[in-house]
Amino acid sequence: MELDLIENLKTEKVELNNLLLNPNNPRLMGKSRKVDLPDSRVSEEQIQKTVLRDIRLEGISDLYEKIKKLGFLSIDRIVVRKISDSDNYLVLEGNRRISTAKTLLQEHLDGIITLEDNLLNSLKNIEVLVYSGTDKNVLWLLQGMRHINGIKEWGALQQARFLHVMQQEESLNATELDKMTGFGRNTIANKIRSYKGFNFSQEVYHGELNENNFSLFQEAIFTRPLIKSWLEWNEGESKFDNLENLENLLNWYVGDEEGNRKLERVLDIRDHFNKLLLPENKSILVKFEEEEEFSINEAIQELRNKDAEKSAQKHQLDLEERITRLNDLYTELSTLPIVNILKDSNKEKFKEIIKKINESASFQLTILDK
Repeated sequence: MELDLIENLKTEKVELNNLLLNPNNPRLMGKSRKVDLPDSRVSEEQIQKTVLRDIRLEGISDLYEKIKKLGFLSIDRIVVRKISDSDNYLVLEGNRRISTAKTLLQEHLDGIITLEDNLLNSLKNIEVLVYSGTDKNVLWLLQGMRHINGIKEWGALQQARFLHVMQQEESLNATELDKMTGFGRNTIANKIRSYKGFNFSQEVYHGELNENNFSLFQEAIFTRPLIKSWLEWNEGESKFDNLENLENLLNWYVGDEEGNRKLERVLDIRDHFNKLLLPENKSILVKFEEEEEFSINEAIQELRNKDAEKSAQKHQLDLEERITRLNDLYTELSTLPIVNILKDSNKEKFKEIIKKINESASFQLTILDK
């Protein structure tokens, strides 16, 4: 894939106005949109404004100061592809830098700032690398190679989507993805599985799931076998078979129609709700499911009370066991073959042990008599 990239890249100079920001930028997926837009709509003014706004919200202050001071350097290569039947180019790699250049140029034209001529010229015509290959996933590959371990971290959902695309459409296995990203095979499997679970849930859930809800899947559902089993995750078909439990969990976390949430933190789901799914805690789970006012904090308290009762019972069992063992010790001492011990070479060892027992017993009796 990397060789294909090199062979299909050539240098050109393109006017900034002809460089279109990419609404299908992996960094932005899950924010304003959830599906890719076709080339025929990319140049629409409102779409370009929305992408520029979203990228600014992601943050361009670091690039803004650098480019404002030094201009657009030729080493900051942008990768683009030509849009058919048009003079425009779609930015594949470098959307933050192009957004910064467009912002600076517009501020200069609006009189907000004044740029020197050499800086202006570096912004108006930019040297780019034009990709002429046919790999439809080149955008993901370029962005992944540059960002997933590099300049600016993507969100968890964008990382997971990248890994899913590379696995499904480029047929990369976990080992190859690990070499590309350095995430580790287990983390990669968790991210991809979480992405599939999130996508499925978006399709069937009656409420609305957004990027901020992705952590529920990556940090709770797919790290806790009990929760995954309760939702009846179907690995072969990448879906949850128990839709009733899924709907309940999402309502508790995302909020019902009135905005009420019984589970406000992923931590509560991962560490506390997970315990409710143990067979011995079924009565508390039923109470949590059926009683609207029964909160997770009350469930946690009931779990603690139950643990305290178990501990007390165990402590009582421990005392009874110790009584049995003391009786056994008394029997052992009472039946020692003293005559034989007097003649044995271990006589002093017996005396030492019995002396320690006597001292300990005397001390314990002193305390018990108080």
